Amino acid sequence: MTPGVESYHQQHLDKNPAGYCGPPTAQEVFVSMMRARIAPALRALGFKGSGQVLELPHPASWALLRFQRSAYNTAGHVEFTVNVTATGKTSWAQARERLPHLPARPDPNVVYGPAAWHSRIGSLLPAAQDTWWTISPKSDPSRTAGSVMAAITGYALPAIREQLPS
Repeated sequence: MTPGVESYHQQHLDKNPAGYCGPPTAQEVFVSMMRARIAPALRALGFKGSGQVLELPHPASWALLRFQRSAYNTAGHVEFTVNVTATGKTSWAQARERLPHLPARPDPNVVYGPAAWHSRIGSLLPAAQDTWWTISPKSDPSRTAGSVMAAITGYALPAIREQLPS
């Protein structure tokens, strides 16, 4: 079994000790990869949060990552990308005064125009094209997680830091 399948299987057996779970779906492999590999790696870099939205705490700015899954995912494959947002908290508060429908914290999956800097991770990579990773039940999630983390640490994090005040 691949590491993602083993991890998923062990988690399922922990929850259901009497039952065989069968092979995981792509969605289950994705969730397991996020919990076991990507979220801990991001927390080690200082990010906080859970699920698919993580924040790099900064007293004067919002710096956020959000993992966006495709609307066309199936049990057999999950495609996802990473959206990146950064903005000063003061400028965000001013934008909210003008536009009260804005949320208290920006959502990295939404483009707010001049109110917040936003990028899809693919735009930050050397090829500068939209980038989506694919997970299947047979994927090696450690390889995918490594690729995602290399893109975040090598390109998204430096871009975020450029947006933060010194």
